[in-house]
Amino acid sequence: MKMSGKYLILCISLVFKLVETSHFRGGTISWKPTGNGNEVRFSFKLGWAYGRGPGCTPSNVGQLVTGHNSSYWQCTSGCNGTVNLANTNYICTGASVSDNWEQGENTFTYTFSGIGPYTVEFTGGAWVSLDFGSAGSWSVGAIVYLGNRSDTHYRNRSPYKVQPFKQPLCRSSVSHFTSLVPEVLQR
Repeated sequence: MKMSGKYLILCISLVFKLVETSHFRGGTISWKPTGNGNEVRFSFKLGWAYGRGPGCTPSNVGQLVTGHNSSYWQCTSGCNGTVNLANTNYICTGASVSDNWEQGENTFTYTFSGIGPYTVEFTGGAWVSLDFGSAGSWSVGAIVYLGNRSDTHYRNRSPYKVQPFKQPLCRSSVSHFTSLVPEVLQR
């Protein structure tokens, strides 16, 4: 049986869609000025289905895992075009084969040309399926504006508050403790 070109493309597209689905579990990013001009320190945490992230395993917790050398945090607005800021590799903080998750965290710095605003994000198209909603595209990001706040007269930074923080990001059983959200990921 001979397959026409449009049906072949449809079949290939469906195969790629099946391969790509349901591996991103969530993430956070925060930022604050370093005090060195327009340099900003970013802190992030990402979670993946086991084996779909940079390579975190139970045996390499605490180590840098580098399987995502072509996935980037990007400046998508405010910069001169889309700019790759840093890859999404991270320090492995936990993984479970049986519960199908891995997670990690890392930091990076970037010096912007002005005070902004800038949009910094990591995007993709394979959000893990949940009991509600639907799987699909996602974006983890922040708007960076380095101007002085009118209420405090200090440079702007990511919002933060004391709140319960659940660790780890991807496991079914959770530990609870309190922390300042942006400060959680600083080294």
